[in-house]
This record gives sequence, C-alpha cells and structure tokens, in this order.
Amino acid sequence: MAITRLTPVLPKTKIDDRRMLDAVKLSGRRINKITKSEFEKTTKTWKRKPKFTETITETKNKTVATVETDNKIYFFINFGTDFIYVRFTPDFQTKTVPGWLGSRPGHPKAIFDGRPHPGIVPREWDTVIVAKHGKRFSTILSDEISNAVRAAGLGL
Repeated sequence: MAITRLTPVLPKTKIDDRRMLDAVKLSGRRINKITKSEFEKTTKTWKRKPKFTETITETKNKTVATVETDNKIYFFINFGTDFIYVRFTPDFQTKTVPGWLGSRPGHPKAIFDGRPHPGIVPREWDTVIVAKHGKRFSTILSDEISNAVRAAGLGL
C-alpha cells in the first residue's frame, strides 16, 4: 500500500474581500441588464409600460441583484389571477401569452360587468427568464470571480 502525502501550495498573495464583492456586484449589474431587457420585451406593445428598476443589495452574508416593478397590472399578468370582473368581446386577443418573452398588438376589448369570470393565466415571465438565461447568469458570475482572482495575481 502506497502512502501519499499532500502538501497544499498556498498563494503568497491573499485575495481582497472587497475585490471579490466588487466582482459579485459587477456580475449582478450585468445580469440585471439582461433581465430588465427581457422584462421590457414583454411590454413592448403596451400603451402604459411599467417602469422596471434594477437594484443591488448587500448584506453581511449575501449580495442580491433584483429587477422589479410596482405595476399591479404587470403583477396580475405575470402571476395570474383566480378570477376577473370583466367579460371579453369575441374578437379579443391577448397581447402576451404564457411562456413567451414578447408582446404583440392584440385586441384588448373588455367590458366590466361586475361578475366574476375565469382569471388570467399566469405568464410566469420571471421563471421563463431564469430558464432561458440561468446557465448564462452562472457563467457571468463565474467569469467575474475568475477575473478578480487573476487581477489579484493568484491565477486561475
């Protein structure tokens, strides 16, 4: 039986925590830019477009990149509703469809009648964006961290 002795080779330079945090924040900004662009595609044909805001939030243990809107109509369409109090005319055509990151002209003709009708089918754009770009987002984070390690002279 062979006995192997492993001796770790430690870098002479220690990586700066600030440099790593900056790399994570930079990747968050890059990811937010892509995400915001995708959300904006879903409202391209809307007359009253919601405003999307990008934020990077730091706490002691994590950094969170967020793209959000406070537009209630967007919320209802993205997450769906159980029922609605409008009736649609026979020539009604939605501007958006579930699972598609886009917006078409549509024919939004609805009549408020005060009675509950079947709700809005959720579009789940947030989920579609993660499914479409998840690997790309991971690569962006990995690349920025690798760049920070190389810049510190540690090689990778």
